[in-house]
Amino acid sequence: MRVIKMTEKTIQIDMALREHFLSKTTYTPSECYSCGTCTAVCPHNELKPEGEKLNVRQILHQAQIGVEPDSLVWECSSCKLCEVRCPREVDIVDNFIAIRNFQIENRRIPGEFENILWNILEESNPMGEAKADRGKWMKDLDLVDANTNQVEVLFFVGGPESYDGRLQEVARDMARIMQKAGINFGVLGKSEPTSGEAVKEAGEQAYLEILLKRNVEIFNKTGEQAIIPLSPHAYDIFKRLYPEYGLEMEVIHYTEFLDAMVREGKLKFTKKVDLEVTYHDPCYLGRYNDIYEQPRDVLRAIDGITLKEMENSKENAICCGGGGNKIYTDIKNEERLSNVRVIEAGKTGASQIVTSCGYCIQNFEDSVKTTNTDMEVKDLAEIVALALGVRD
Repeated sequence: MRVIKMTEKTIQIDMALREHFLSKTTYTPSECYSCGTCTAVCPHNELKPEGEKLNVRQILHQAQIGVEPDSLVWECSSCKLCEVRCPREVDIVDNFIAIRNFQIENRRIPGEFENILWNILEESNPMGEAKADRGKWMKDLDLVDANTNQVEVLFFVGGPESYDGRLQEVARDMARIMQKAGINFGVLGKSEPTSGEAVKEAGEQAYLEILLKRNVEIFNKTGEQAIIPLSPHAYDIFKRLYPEYGLEMEVIHYTEFLDAMVREGKLKFTKKVDLEVTYHDPCYLGRYNDIYEQPRDVLRAIDGITLKEMENSKENAICCGGGGNKIYTDIKNEERLSNVRVIEAGKTGASQIVTSCGYCIQNFEDSVKTTNTDMEVKDLAEIVALALGVRD
């Protein structure tokens, strides 16, 4: 540890942090020319009081020279808006995760994030729900057990969708849709593992590698041709990281699947759905994976649906605030990004805000109440199930 004395204060330079940061990222000083766009566009800074704003540029430069940033690095919801606007295309989110990784290795992790990791270790989900209850969402659906039966497609439900009563409705609707389309699919039920996305977001690299190796073995053993996750966060890690550890199946997000089934004529809508809706782009579906038109095309294919766009849509969509594990932490009501997004959605005149992410649904359900916005929150799968006539 080097100590540099300045006229006003002393700055500690941690060469271990600098070496760690530069080795874990592609970041180099020449990539950033300090325009400050990242800090200016960070949606959290619209709501944070002075002294708590997320100075993205400063955090990156501090880590680059070996000055450990403060705890605000854990406030990032990894929405990637800063990267979309960055004129130099710096991988800002990965850089933040590298800093988190260093702090974890040096036992400087916030208590809420530590609890998330313990929950995953003990119960295989960030919420700490009983692993034995993970398959209760599929009660009375008569689904195929992919642990013991050979199927073509593995339907990956995910943690929140398996336990949260509101999100279980989405999982059940998606299962009925796949049955309606005649898909030969199965589920892992209570033996379904965590995707590992929450571990990745926390920056716990060592544990993440253990999880990925174990999960790839579980998935490959089933022999399926493809895996269809509900969560954009699970989809992103399956698509980006799992192949590096030997995943041998195609990864398809359920919105891509629905779009393909509609285009191929395997899903034919039989009911008119007279609704004016606005679609919210989940960060990990849109900015991370460029899936913007597929869910909109599905909505447009349903008779009666009128789609109204928000002022900030697609790559400019405002984050719900749930990424980066923020969905599992306490956030002050006045600092909830979902409040801003729901108010924006209400201005379209639509009666429903539709999305394709469990985190977004959970946050929006809270925000329509706290902001007194007269809107319903729906998942795309719920609208499709309604148009197919397969809802309860």
